Amino acid sequence: MPHLPRRGRPLLIGPGSILDAHTDHEKVEKQDLERAAAEYERAARWALGRVDAR
Repeated sequence: MPHLPRRGRPLLIGPGSILDAHTDHEKVEKQDLERAAAEYERAARWALGRVDAR
C-alpha cells in the first residue's frame, strides 16, 4: 500500500488461506468467497462514507 501512506494501517484481506495463495494447490471455499464479498462491500461503503464499518 505504498500509494496510500496516510490512510491508516494496510490490511491483507481476502478469501482462502494465505498459505495456499498462488500455489499449485490454491483453493477457496464457497463460504469464504461469500464472506469476502460481503466484507469488500462493507469496506467500499465505509470508504464512500455510507456506513459505520465497526
